[in-house]
Amino acid sequence: RPPRSTLFPYPTLFRSQLPLLLETFPDAVVVQCHRDPREVIPSFASLAHSFRRLSNRAPDPADAGSDMLELWAHEAGRNLAHRCGVLAGDHRILDVPYEAIRDDVNGVIAQVYARSGRPLPDTALAAFDAYNARRPAGHFGAHRYTAVQFGLDPDRIAERFRAYGNAYASVGG
Repeated sequence: RPPRSTLFPYPTLFRSQLPLLLETFPDAVVVQCHRDPREVIPSFASLAHSFRRLSNRAPDPADAGSDMLELWAHEAGRNLAHRCGVLAGDHRILDVPYEAIRDDVNGVIAQVYARSGRPLPDTALAAFDAYNARRPAGHFGAHRYTAVQFGLDPDRIAERFRAYGNAYASVGG
């Protein structure tokens, strides 16, 4: 029987804590997905605003935008400092552009298995294909929002993430 793996369903929370995560789980393979922050930050702002509406009848969408921009710019900076410092060249971290996950999920899965030194069984690929067939793009509906809706300017987002973008330009950051 193959060894069991630990899967963190929301690893974004650990991006700024990668040294601790990898110290705790030394055999881990971390997939760091890179996506244009001008797309990600408004999405997080929309999510934060939705949560805030649960406890506040009229939260200001611009507050959610500003808070998410600052939070994720700070977290990206911490992650970048670790990746350029104590984790420089760490083979346990696999950088993957979002588009690869969206367009070639089986290729990304194969990279993860290879990085972990495990064979990728055909049965696993068949299971991944079946899962994806049951959940085509748009399966859960559309999430429509704009940066402007949350008081965000795409140029300002790009500026706050300039160092991140420069470091990960080759992988879609």
